[in-house]
Amino acid sequence: MRQPTLLPTILVAVTMGTALMACGTPRIIKHAKGQLAHGDYAGAQRTLAPHLAKQPHDDALAGLAMRALFARGEVRDAVALYRQRPHAERRREFAVARLWAAMRHRDPQIRLAAVQSARGLNAFPVAREMVRRLSDPDPLVKTWAAVALSATPLGADVLGSQLEARQPKARAIAIREIGRIAGKAAFAQVKAFNTNPAPEVRQACADALGYGKGATAKGILLRLATDADLNVRVAAYTSLSKLGLPEGLSIMAKAVIKGAKSERRAALLAYGKLASAAQGTAFFRGIAQSDHQGLALLAGRQLAKWGEVQPVLNTIARALLHRRPHLRIAAINTASGVRDPVAYDLAKKALRDPEPTVRLAAIRLAQSKGRDLDLAANAAAVTMAQLCPKNELPCIEAARLLAMSGDARGNRELERLTREGTTWEARAAALGHLLRQAPTAKSPLFKRLISAFEDPDIRVALVAVEHIWRNIR
Repeated sequence: MRQPTLLPTILVAVTMGTALMACGTPRIIKHAKGQLAHGDYAGAQRTLAPHLAKQPHDDALAGLAMRALFARGEVRDAVALYRQRPHAERRREFAVARLWAAMRHRDPQIRLAAVQSARGLNAFPVAREMVRRLSDPDPLVKTWAAVALSATPLGADVLGSQLEARQPKARAIAIREIGRIAGKAAFAQVKAFNTNPAPEVRQACADALGYGKGATAKGILLRLATDADLNVRVAAYTSLSKLGLPEGLSIMAKAVIKGAKSERRAALLAYGKLASAAQGTAFFRGIAQSDHQGLALLAGRQLAKWGEVQPVLNTIARALLHRRPHLRIAAINTASGVRDPVAYDLAKKALRDPEPTVRLAAIRLAQSKGRDLDLAANAAAVTMAQLCPKNELPCIEAARLLAMSGDARGNRELERLTREGTTWEARAAALGHLLRQAPTAKSPLFKRLISAFEDPDIRVALVAVEHIWRNIR
């Protein structure tokens, strides 16, 4: 499995730092970078301002100036500096500056979001700042920075030390990631936590063991599958199925019948992945005929994978008539994974369902199958009008689906939500959907969305940073 790494990034950063010194005024750049590193953002602005006025096209100077502006909260000025020269190099400097400032933010939640974004982007200009996060006072920020740098000796050492972190959540992240990265080689480190008093640590241990080898992890996972904590048991079921350990089937079958409500689904899914058709057909037929509609749908879908389609068609037809919307949605989602055309024909009737969230599921199904597109577009328009603006997250989904049908009203609603959404999650979700439709910097849509960097919550801007780094040239 590919390990997350910033090692090439750190090495390249040295080379790129040399290239940076060749641009603008080397002495000024060195001095300003030192001021930024020590948190003297106002001093860096004063240092850079006269030189940038003389050399407005110098992207290296502009990049450092944008870092200072973002760090001081002068976001509009940073955006204005980008707009003076919105070409590829400055655009990347702009994205880096926003990310760099977010990694230094006083709020640990912002720093955490920035570290996770930088980890995914492999952005060399922030590699040095990532190394600084290895000493972050917040244990979660520190742990995720260590994960990002786990291919380097320093990052690996810090990640290993986080196995003893005082905060259980930070310790759990370290256990899970070490298991994912090292697999079987991490068994000795990971297994020691299977009796930890913190449930989230035992859960992480069960997750991590799923990346190893079945023979060594079997005993521990079978015991964790009977743990007092529901989440630990669910993690153990998943790992047992990943490792192909049939000894877990009896425990999972018992959980499907007698387990907690939220446990039954996970146990049934794990059972289906682990059992052969010969082992599981009779069991799944019984579940498909049960009164528990959600489990019946899962069982029917598994039987369809084994070539027995009629049970899933029966369960879809029954669930679509249920009074509870979430079960009708589950029936539509089940139909999406069944190849038999009758499944779609049953589910498409939900395009006229009185409940808007059920219609959204049916619209997604129709669009994914490329069928009844005009009917789906009309349903999306009606649903958006019904949901917006009060119910923001389902409104966003309705607008996205309407935009996918080619109706400009969908994008207009998404643009409104990037500005007026009442939560950062809503604004970020709307922005993400729009950015996927803006593949180049010349796109009028992208030019309008650059204002997202002025959002009061930096996490919205980080969505734009990721898009610029990955897609915009």
